[in-house]
Amino acid sequence: MQARKVLMMIGSALATTRLGRDVSGIELSDVLGFVGLTRRRSYLAQNLALLGVGVAVGAGVAVLLAPASGRETRKRLSQRVEKLADQGAEKLAQAQHEIRGTRAAGDASVAPSGVAS
Repeated sequence: MQARKVLMMIGSALATTRLGRDVSGIELSDVLGFVGLTRRRSYLAQNLALLGVGVAVGAGVAVLLAPASGRETRKRLSQRVEKLADQGAEKLAQAQHEIRGTRAAGDASVAPSGVAS
């Protein structure tokens, strides 16, 4: 009787180990395939890298083929960069002001704790 219990325990342990191994081998694509779906690969990083390379090459070609001298081109570029930086700082200040206004309006509409409204 004892030998039978020991054999049953060993068999159960082996079956559990095999079941665990089989279940851990299941991947998302296996489950998706079971219901008729497939997993698509994302090409976002590759597309962004290609875009960056294209922008860099385009900027280099534009500087090389610019009709103005190097000094004039650098001066124009620095003026445009400064203008864009100023515009960016202005937009950021506007956004911060709007966020503070929204936050203040939200704080004013909330009743203090312990006071029934």
